[in-house]
Amino acid sequence: MNADALAALLVVTLSVALPPAPAGRMRLIIIVPASQSVADFSVADLRRIYVGEITRWPNGHRIVPVMLGPASAAADLFLKRVVRLSAIDFAQNWIGVVFRGRAPGPPVVLARSGDAIRFVATHPDALAFIGDELSVIEPGVRVATIDQKAPEAADYPLMW
Repeated sequence: MNADALAALLVVTLSVALPPAPAGRMRLIIIVPASQSVADFSVADLRRIYVGEITRWPNGHRIVPVMLGPASAAADLFLKRVVRLSAIDFAQNWIGVVFRGRAPGPPVVLARSGDAIRFVATHPDALAFIGDELSVIEPGVRVATIDQKAPEAADYPLMW
């Protein structure tokens, strides 16, 4: 993170709080930079982005997908329910995507949801999912809707 981005994060104190998921359920939240014009995704489009079939935003810039590390329950759930691939199949898929030249590299892998939020806040073409365990979204990041449903909705598609 460069010094200007760090200073901007320190100066801005506004945040968005999300209510916790219902007991016994986990919700995945999709985030994009606040400057990103796309703020609604279908579950199918998320899968296509994370398997390398959709690689560009409508403005032509490359999408920078972010994955949480393998120790994350959110990553496990995302791979099983959204991408529908095991971790090894996901990695092998991305070897093929990069080899065929459809993307310059695989998704960025970060250890924690907080790291993903900070990354998305400073990278205008990033897209990430975070687990529900983090209820505060930092400035510079916008929570996306899924199939036009906000994470607070009872029928939010990314809650199991």
